Amino acid sequence: MEELQRAIGVVGFALVVGAYVTGLVLLVAGRILRRSFWKIGVRLQAGSVVAAGIVGGLVILTVPFWRFGDAWWIVFLTAPLGVLTTAIGVVSVRRIARMAISETGEADRMR
Repeated sequence: MEELQRAIGVVGFALVVGAYVTGLVLLVAGRILRRSFWKIGVRLQAGSVVAAGIVGGLVILTVPFWRFGDAWWIVFLTAPLGVLTTAIGVVSVRRIARMAISETGEADRMR
């Protein structure tokens, strides 16, 4: 179980960092070239920051509970926290993906 937790953390956060850097490159290149693909960079950057919450929630959910011995109550604390963190991350990524971005770079008001 610890290997699964480590793999989720390493691969997940590597993907988050990769998406952030890709978004930064697209943002800068799009602004320099005056093309509209910089908006994809904005979405990638914001989405990757929020996706870190999803990865964190999944890491929390893979905590090896058998290591706590008789402290079964820890399961009741960490499992809902992992589910809540993952759910908030998923909802936030979806909201960022649908966010309208104006030409000035500001997010339009969400309805």
